[in-house]
Amino acid sequence: MKNAREGKSVYFGGEGHEIKQYLDQHPHDAGALGRWAYALWKNGHAREGLEAMEKALELDPDDPEVLTHCASIFTESGRQDDAREILEAFLERNPNEKQVQACLHALMDRQKGISTMCQKNDEDESMAAMLVSVGEDEFINGQAHRSRICFEIAIEKNPHNAQAYNNLGVLYWNEGDLEKALEYLSMALDRAPTDGEIMLNCARALGSAGESETASQLLELYLSKHPDDAQAWSEYREMVRLSEKMWRPDGLSFKVAEVYLKMGNELAQQGDLQGAAEAYARSLRIHPENVEGCYRLGVLSMEMGHFQEALELLEQARLLDGESSQVQEALETARRKLEGHTAF
Repeated sequence: MKNAREGKSVYFGGEGHEIKQYLDQHPHDAGALGRWAYALWKNGHAREGLEAMEKALELDPDDPEVLTHCASIFTESGRQDDAREILEAFLERNPNEKQVQACLHALMDRQKGISTMCQKNDEDESMAAMLVSVGEDEFINGQAHRSRICFEIAIEKNPHNAQAYNNLGVLYWNEGDLEKALEYLSMALDRAPTDGEIMLNCARALGSAGESETASQLLELYLSKHPDDAQAWSEYREMVRLSEKMWRPDGLSFKVAEVYLKMGNELAQQGDLQGAAEAYARSLRIHPENVEGCYRLGVLSMEMGHFQEALELLEQARLLDGESSQVQEALETARRKLEGHTAF
């Protein structure tokens, strides 16, 4: 071991290639190998760095330089407890080693700082949640200005609080500032992409901005998780209708209508009812007198609980083909379901 340490007296450090050149001549210098391991680690060669560190520890497990580099790798890879353990074990054997003592103190100070930061973050998150709650109460009481202040401070305390962004978006929307509303609702959705309330608010704002297709897609996601929301279904149908108006089928042949009809059939078989409904609707916009299109969309609307829409589509199908028993049977079913639904 002494010879390996003596080798360090002629080693002056330097860039990675210089360390490697030195190691080619002095392969048993544990300290140099520890430096090489750390250099590999810092440059993204994690596996090679760990292998080199293992060899360095085999050469001299009590080399302070090796221990401190090993502790640095453990610390930077999130293994602070392991780093602390090897340093404390070394100091039990070598209590007067200043280099390792300094490394351990630095590690403990870092852990203390992280703990303090985590505690502060927890406090800020709690404060932000409280401010959001207070702001919502102020909004209900008609104090929009006060609620805005609460939500803005909540974001300062916790920039990840999606509800604060959502509520600010609603405030701006109520004030008629649609651009600001969309900005904050979009940030809320980024932070909580599966939150139903945020999805619904964002979809409604997008619809108000004329982004009917995007709004309908968001409503599809919302309705997949909240299928019993009748108001949302009504809004979704309106968004689909508006997006269909924006879509121009002028010049498209009936063959394209057949493609959309086939697409609708496949989507319906896969359980994507919203996608199937949109495909059928596009088919009908290209070819409004297609009996099968009216029939398919009517039956699908009935399955989705839209009985009035189903009735209208099936009546149109019967006008186009009064001989179809299939259409007649579906039409009678739609009438019964609508009567039962209305009576209920």
